[in-house]
Amino acid sequence: IILGATGSGKTTQVPQIILEDGIADGLGGNINIICTQPRRIAAVTVAHRVASERNESVGDTVGYHIKYDKRLPRPGGSITYCTTGVLLRQLQTGSDEILDTTSHIIIDEVHERNLQTDFLLTILKQALDSRRKARKPVPKLVLMSATIDPALFSEYLEIAGDHGENIPCPWLDVPGRTYPVMEIFLDDLKEQLVKSHSKAELHFLTNRETSKYEKAERLFEISPSGTLEASEIIVPLDLMAATIAHLAKTTPSDGAILAFLPGMAEINALNLFLLGERPLGVNFADTSKFKLCLIHSGLRAKQWEAFAGVPAGCRKIIIATNIAETSITIPEVQHVVDSGEHRENGYNHASKTTSLSTVWISKSSAKQRAGRAGRVQKGNYYALYSRTRRDSLKAVQTPEIHRADLQDVCLQIKKQSSQFPIRDFLAAAPEPPLASAVDSAIEALQQLDALDADEQLTGLGQVLSTLPLHPSLGKLVVLGITFRCFDALLLLSAATAGKGLFYDRASKEQRLRLSLNSQSDHITTINAFRKTRRLRDLEGAYQAFYNCETLACIDPDKFDAIDQTMRNVEDTLISTTLLPYPEPSGILDSQRGPPSLNENSENIALIKALALSCFPGHI
Repeated sequence: IILGATGSGKTTQVPQIILEDGIADGLGGNINIICTQPRRIAAVTVAHRVASERNESVGDTVGYHIKYDKRLPRPGGSITYCTTGVLLRQLQTGSDEILDTTSHIIIDEVHERNLQTDFLLTILKQALDSRRKARKPVPKLVLMSATIDPALFSEYLEIAGDHGENIPCPWLDVPGRTYPVMEIFLDDLKEQLVKSHSKAELHFLTNRETSKYEKAERLFEISPSGTLEASEIIVPLDLMAATIAHLAKTTPSDGAILAFLPGMAEINALNLFLLGERPLGVNFADTSKFKLCLIHSGLRAKQWEAFAGVPAGCRKIIIATNIAETSITIPEVQHVVDSGEHRENGYNHASKTTSLSTVWISKSSAKQRAGRAGRVQKGNYYALYSRTRRDSLKAVQTPEIHRADLQDVCLQIKKQSSQFPIRDFLAAAPEPPLASAVDSAIEALQQLDALDADEQLTGLGQVLSTLPLHPSLGKLVVLGITFRCFDALLLLSAATAGKGLFYDRASKEQRLRLSLNSQSDHITTINAFRKTRRLRDLEGAYQAFYNCETLACIDPDKFDAIDQTMRNVEDTLISTTLLPYPEPSGILDSQRGPPSLNENSENIALIKALALSCFPGHI
């Protein structure tokens, strides 16, 4: 376990140190390192950074592997950066092949504790124990983070010694080499703004929402033990805009600004506010002076702009979610402006409902965010919350395994080992979920006919375990094949799995027009997507997204995400022979799947009935 402070070089240097040590010992050809990253952008950017440090191209000794994209290094002395999900799939399809040829497995940013990380740790612990008992070669396992509790993982990864004693996993504590970062909290920030700018310039901070937010923070300082009200979880966009504008007016332009917001809606809203409202009189639309970059998992084509250089005199402003919290580094960042909030998945096992809520971050996340500012020079961390709020934050985020729907994990467990009881497997996780949550997931899968009474995968369960969708949505796709309405149900599944199709600002009237009197949000989504897809294929993207019916209604990024998910699911079904390989002449109006499987794709009553059948317990 390596507990390395932010900026200590864990991600880029540890794999290289291991590889160079092997080369120095004459064993470089035996060193093949896999280093997992929690996000795709991190795996790709770090691979490029390390290859550059080694004066190589990606694909020589350093490569990457993410979903649907890979540039692997040559074998015999290599470092591969991959996402956690990629390594999980490799272990599920052939664990011995991976573990026979890999010398070191590094799990980076292990503090994030998402479902995939805990699942990977559980699989690796069992697989490595089995290989030790079988006297097979065992790869070295390295866990890295700036903010984990090393004692928890040291005990979890302990092994039995030759005399039966338990040997805990050792850890190294590596200090960072970052520059000092000054922390400025809400009260001090407001004082700076009032001293530096006139009331007229700050007029937009007197609106109801900002006043409500500031009042909530003042009340929390007085009574921090009080129950948090939903009204407190307000994203202070105006206050963030004022802070960014204040920095733009009062600090040198070579210091980039990194702003943390909880989600895409807030990122887009702040971007539009900065460009259109000119807070404090700053013209952020002047591209000779400012470059605004957006980082979000739904903006894959645009987020690379944050890593490009800017001309002298031009200031880079990055607006991001927690995707920019770890692993990726933008060296010129000198100022971090933090809302202190992020989105968190939740699942109610009693009502079987999921939620995506805006919640306060943990102390661990706050430390990571502040650390983005001091990489190459002194930095500033502007917290848009009070010191009392900071002191009240949880030390670390609740592991996702304690707050998530476990259906997909249960399917993957049975895919990994049909003989291993689900409850026993999850009981071996670093911090096991509640038994009631596991029972709820197993029951739901049995209702879907994905598991039989003995908790073994059915034929349907085997198919669902291969699809990049929640099991209920995967079943909907399979029913689309069976009932010959494949395109409609594939589209509906992809839209439900993602973030929808419409802009948040889309009006009820616009949606109602596209519903064609179906009285259904789901059918409205199908109608809108199909219309846009048809226009795109016939007249091009501009006509598709800016025609009179879909203007300011369809989000192009969401459309592309749905389209990509549909293609990915279709490719998986073709590879499992559930779908025939498509022929160009067999594509009708851009529909996915052959015409024979879309004979009923306009049957609204059938589509509604099949959709309902995939959500037992929700009716």
